[in-house]
Amino acid sequence: SPSGLLGGENKAMLSINVPAEGVELSFWVKRRYNPAASSYNQQSAWLETKCGATLLHTFYDGDYNDSQWVQFTLDLTPWAGTDVKLIVKQWNSSNSYYEWTYLDDITITNDSGNTYPLPAVNFLLLSK
Repeated sequence: SPSGLLGGENKAMLSINVPAEGVELSFWVKRRYNPAASSYNQQSAWLETKCGATLLHTFYDGDYNDSQWVQFTLDLTPWAGTDVKLIVKQWNSSNSYYEWTYLDDITITNDSGNTYPLPAVNFLLLSK
């Protein structure tokens, strides 16, 4: 279901308690814009500390118009035993350019292939 309204900044956030064992974060996005990329728009995703004081990793940052779903993965082992946040954001300050992001299939998997349970949610971020 949509997690944002048209205009301004829209974010989807997921808090992750990283297990002590080696795990990998994976998620899929499909990012679009219409009619063209704009300096007034931005799509980004990153990993930060629980309180947001430290940026840990940037997955992407810019304007994207994916024709297919794109997978992003990251080994979370360096942050084992801590809490981190995955942030997916859209920012828009143009009334002429539309932008949206689909976010799906977020998983955390250990080295043995076991998947940790996450809330079953899908996000659609919209900006105009």
